Amino acid sequence: AGRILVFPEDGSHWLSMQVILKELHTRGHSLTVVRSSASWYIQDSCPIYTFVTVNYNQIEDVGPVFFETLVQRSLALQRMTPILRFFEQQKDVTAVLKSFHCEALGLISTMLDDASLMGRLQDAKFDLMLTDPAFPAGVLLAHYLHVPMVYNVRWLNAGEAHVALAPSPPSHVPVYNSLFSDRMGILQRTENILRYLVSVLQEHFVILPIYDKLLKRHFPAGSDLLTMQRSADIWLMRVDFIFEFPRPSMPNTVYIGGFQCRPAQPIPAELEDFMQSSGEHGVVVMSLGVMVTSLPKEITEAIAAAFAKLPQKIIWSSTLMLRSTGYAEWVQVRPLVSLILSTDLTNGSCHLPLEIDRAGLTYIYSLAFSLGLPSNLLSLWGLYQLGRSGGGGCQLVYILNLLLSDLLQLLTLPLWILYLQGAHHWPYGSITCQLVGYVFYVNVYASVFFLCLIALDRFMAIVYPLSSRGLRKVQLAALSGVVVWTFTFLFCLIGLYPSVFEPQHGLCLEQYPVSPRYAYFKIATVALGFLMPCSILGYTSARIGLTLRNSPSVSDYERHRIMGTLAVITIIFIVVFGPYHMVSGYRFVALLLTEDQCALERSVYLWYRICYGLTSLNTLLDPLFYAFLCHDARLNLRRSLPCFRTPPPTLPTQA
Repeated sequence: AGRILVFPEDGSHWLSMQVILKELHTRGHSLTVVRSSASWYIQDSCPIYTFVTVNYNQIEDVGPVFFETLVQRSLALQRMTPILRFFEQQKDVTAVLKSFHCEALGLISTMLDDASLMGRLQDAKFDLMLTDPAFPAGVLLAHYLHVPMVYNVRWLNAGEAHVALAPSPPSHVPVYNSLFSDRMGILQRTENILRYLVSVLQEHFVILPIYDKLLKRHFPAGSDLLTMQRSADIWLMRVDFIFEFPRPSMPNTVYIGGFQCRPAQPIPAELEDFMQSSGEHGVVVMSLGVMVTSLPKEITEAIAAAFAKLPQKIIWSSTLMLRSTGYAEWVQVRPLVSLILSTDLTNGSCHLPLEIDRAGLTYIYSLAFSLGLPSNLLSLWGLYQLGRSGGGGCQLVYILNLLLSDLLQLLTLPLWILYLQGAHHWPYGSITCQLVGYVFYVNVYASVFFLCLIALDRFMAIVYPLSSRGLRKVQLAALSGVVVWTFTFLFCLIGLYPSVFEPQHGLCLEQYPVSPRYAYFKIATVALGFLMPCSILGYTSARIGLTLRNSPSVSDYERHRIMGTLAVITIIFIVVFGPYHMVSGYRFVALLLTEDQCALERSVYLWYRICYGLTSLNTLLDPLFYAFLCHDARLNLRRSLPCFRTPPPTLPTQA
């Protein structure tokens, strides 16, 4: 038997450590456990081991309530887009790691500064230390006392302990929480490497600097925390390759996944009757660990809805269920599930006739795709030929960007058609939904802003023909296009925060009712993406009309051509974008003011969906009005297409 110093981590880590300690005690080892006076679960009395209590006042409140807050925050992050969720998660993880490592620093500093305590521990002449290295207080103490280390380990610093133990190439080994397998494509490997680099940066720039002063004060010069952490003699890894993907390992690693499992024990008679009544299907046990004491009601309802489809009976913690739903009493699971499902779960919190927009939107999308795709491609070809001939100027740049925006939207229309025909169920996953939703917003507002640039270009050319020459250059037009795209991408990114995909019901870009944050965003789009451009178009059109009326040098043909262009811009803007933004403005302002949000959603649903579909018609109207009504573009298109070329005249021959 040996003398073992145990430096555990608190919380659920301590629960697993206890299993090992009980086994060590049965084999005759003498155990001494180091605990903080602020410990959550590690008691100061136990018959199988003695305790060393360190009087330490926590710097921050990082107890069970703190973890409960983290759980709720993590659930809230699931509503965000993957990109925003990733950044928010890393920000939260960094803050949490810093808080806990500062606590670990405070605890070990208190111990090392206590000469009396260190003297007693050194005099005890421990044979080894058993520690959990998730935070390095135990590692530092072991090196200070010069005793061998055995790890009970799963996590180390900012990630999974395997990364520090053995080579773990991120091209093949998925990073924790990436949700990837070991068979990754190029995009998944790229994301996996980025996640790995983030953990490396967190380790080197957040965690390690916390301990620099302590190392200089209590350890020899050149001491390195990473080297200390990697010097353990045995790593008891709390994982098993039943669940892990293949990866490199080391000879001093022992995989103990499932070690906490115990032989089956008799259960209470009432529960035994419940188990036996399940028949051949059996029972599902719902458990979420020691840190999760409640769930948001919508998540609880989603889980219950899934359970309702199973033939098995369900055992679910009554405390968790009651705190999550607010129901008055715990009843058997089947009646409880039925009670939860009495609310409509077909399309969120509101009962809406989702199928009524299927025919109208399918016709609109089909028309836009079948006619818009060839007309946009022909228009792009004509503009390309016009650009080769040196014509077009700023208008060419703006119209080209407009058509590219339309093509981006056209490529997503088949997915929207399939979504409608599939009863508003998006089968292509969250990322695809968010991508096509993002494309929709980008197309709408890029089109709006480029229409404004076209109108402003005409305004400068006619109202200020001389002073605007320096501004109306192709290079500046291209720069304006870059600015518009950048602003539109960033502006529309807000629209996907939180996520536009509703996984419970498979809805994409549909929420009934929407969150207040999303309502505020939509109100902002009405102001910035419709009312402000309306003001710009109205002002520029009025000034151009007055200038043309008072300019006798402009021919009637030129006057009609310019006014026709302005009329086309106005018609497209009003017909395509007007109904959607007017109905949107009413819907989202009213949602913030009314209490019966579902009644409002039902009253405007069909109108909103049809107006929403009309915005896709700009992909059809833009090329028809701009490229084909432009004489130069039309002429270059005719010259470039063999079927439209006029054969050269033949001279008569002499007899």
